[in-house]
Amino acid sequence: MPLFVDDFIWLPAGGTPVGDVGSLKAVTLAAAVLYLLGGVLFGIVMYRCAVLARWAALMLAAGAAVTVIAAVIPHSAARILAIPVGIALAGLGYSLFREQRAPAAESVAVTSKIPLDPAAAK
Repeated sequence: MPLFVDDFIWLPAGGTPVGDVGSLKAVTLAAAVLYLLGGVLFGIVMYRCAVLARWAALMLAAGAAVTVIAAVIPHSAARILAIPVGIALAGLGYSLFREQRAPAAESVAVTSKIPLDPAAAK
């Protein structure tokens, strides 16, 4: 069991498994690709929509893209690559929190002067 745990821990960092890990290697690769694409696309979309802080959206896209080099640097140094993504998520959350919201518009039934009679509908 300890060898499987070692393989499980070192597999995302590019290590070679000693024992049988099944399809875990393919799942790890798919998760890495989806994290990269999801972070970059979400950052670009948030930047283009200009709904939240644009600096945080750019930092999210850049931070997700930079994680590609995590496979070629030591694992202890790769942890630092998560800092820009964390700051970006905190910035996006803060900009969402500080937004002033206007009350929702009244419904059409309330604002129209014509009474709605469901019995008259055909």
